[in-house]
Amino acid sequence: MMELMRARLAPDLRAKVLAFLPPAPTAPTPAPPPELPIELYYRWLHRTAPLLHTLAFAPSPPSPPSPPSPPSPPQAPPAGVATAAAAAAATTTAAARVAVIIEPRAEAEVVWRTAQVMRNVAAMLGPGWGMQVFHGDRNCALLKAHFSEEEQARVSWEGLGVDNLSSSQEYSSLLCSLWFWSRVAAETVLVFQAQPVQYSHRKPVSTCQAVSHSGLAP
Repeated sequence: MMELMRARLAPDLRAKVLAFLPPAPTAPTPAPPPELPIELYYRWLHRTAPLLHTLAFAPSPPSPPSPPSPPSPPQAPPAGVATAAAAAAATTTAAARVAVIIEPRAEAEVVWRTAQVMRNVAAMLGPGWGMQVFHGDRNCALLKAHFSEEEQARVSWEGLGVDNLSSSQEYSSLLCSLWFWSRVAAETVLVFQAQPVQYSHRKPVSTCQAVSHSGLAP
């Protein structure tokens, strides 16, 4: 029909007819696929990283190792006099609560993300909590590079002796092992990962989030 109009109609009439015709419909632009939750999380973390660096990273520093106990005296000390070992133990009591992360991976994005989540968790829990990192052989120095020396000193660093965990099953087995729990630095433990982020405004950790060594909520 359009070709017939071009051939038969006068130019001025053809222009009027073409102006009257509605424009040809265009195909709708397909909507972009929705972002996955993990993609939204990564984008949010990159956007808020500068803010996290303005917050104080001040978990309770780990306790220094206890000095060896002196040999027992031949006679009991006088009543009311504490031994040197008891005095030392009183000053080196471990933190009552600790946030623990197991992260041995050394990929740059994973290391960066882990550092940001550590800052977020420390800021939300407050100074009443310590922090402990179970790291791999290759990522410890990379992870520490995201913290100042003073900040590093506030974290308890525990090596796993491997480059990485081979599967989620191995991760679960580690969480159920006596080796792991014998090295956790406190009685009340919050295990977190590099994916979750705490959004609460310094609300106390509920009993469903923190567990004691006995496996019961404190």
